[in-house]
Amino acid sequence: MQPIVAFQGLGRRDWAALYKKPKFKEAIKQGNKILRQHGIAVEGRPLNLVEACRKGGLVLQEHSQTCWQQPCIFLASMVLWDQWLQENPGAKPILLGFSFGEWSAATAAGCIDSETGLLTAAMRGIFTSRAGGSSLLVSVRTGSLPIQRLRYRCKRVGSVWLANVNSSQQGLISGQTPALQELERSLKRNLPSLKTSDLALGGAFHTPLMRIPKKQLERWLEGVEFQEAKLPLLLNATGEITTDPRNIKAMLLRQLSARLNFKKRAEEIPADAVLHELCLGNPIIGPLTRQTRQVKYGAKAGRIAAVPFFA
Repeated sequence: MQPIVAFQGLGRRDWAALYKKPKFKEAIKQGNKILRQHGIAVEGRPLNLVEACRKGGLVLQEHSQTCWQQPCIFLASMVLWDQWLQENPGAKPILLGFSFGEWSAATAAGCIDSETGLLTAAMRGIFTSRAGGSSLLVSVRTGSLPIQRLRYRCKRVGSVWLANVNSSQQGLISGQTPALQELERSLKRNLPSLKTSDLALGGAFHTPLMRIPKKQLERWLEGVEFQEAKLPLLLNATGEITTDPRNIKAMLLRQLSARLNFKKRAEEIPADAVLHELCLGNPIIGPLTRQTRQVKYGAKAGRIAAVPFFA
């Protein structure tokens, strides 16, 4: 059975509780030193991951919260990855990252070293925080997400896009905040079966609003040469399983402003795979994968072993 290790992306976490765990606490402290050595600052102040974890946030604008969340997710994911390796000696998994989690996966695979991964996480957060925008989680209780109708409604409103197709029954619409509010009213009138809820992610990820941050991140990474992955990555953008460093770097940059179709990736995972999700809170990737596969293949044929891995 092929193990697949999945790295989580942005989402709500209890950072104060995680910070009480010794390994996480040490990783956050060491990461904080690295950021200070490189002079990483947000809104005129040094980026302080220790303070953010202790208090569950920093006194920053809403969009700037992602500046500390992304490096914290990265550091915590590396702790879980090391622990997973210790408990699974000799394992040769395929690595999969959900959205931002691809940067953690690429670092775990050896494409970049951990310090570069941390700095990239921080700079990605800084660049994306400047782009603004909001997100709206949309879902259906039964059946499948009406993808074409959602795209039509987004186009009619303008400045909003179907950014993520997370599963057969869940998606994410992102874009300019006023347009997103208008769209939500439209969905309630025209697609009343949809459930909608605001999701604070710190930016309109996977939309054209991220084209400028993508270019900024690309320039920041110009001198960073990716190494061939020691473990294969299953890429969000294409579904390709690869170790090619140039391809991995290009696709990680591409996904910042391109739609994330995780539903399609979940459908392509082999039925005999075992999905090990490195959980910084509740499992996310495993439930989405099971949901998608059961809708496509049926409750029995779509089964896949999803094992949440906690600290």
